[in-house]
Amino acid sequence: MNSQEEFEANNLAADLLMPKHLINNFVRKGEVNPGELALQFEVSEPAMRIRMRYLYKVG
Repeated sequence: MNSQEEFEANNLAADLLMPKHLINNFVRKGEVNPGELALQFEVSEPAMRIRMRYLYKVG
């Protein structure tokens, strides 16, 4: 698998496990803690941090 294919596969997995619209629902309610969101979505905290960084372009 080349790096472009791996990037696309990772994005697909993130979209399936952590859909943007569902994360946005939590964020609108004030829940922005990656650890808490990771628990809600049953994913690792590092995975949620990467997802939030990708979606919201923050640190």
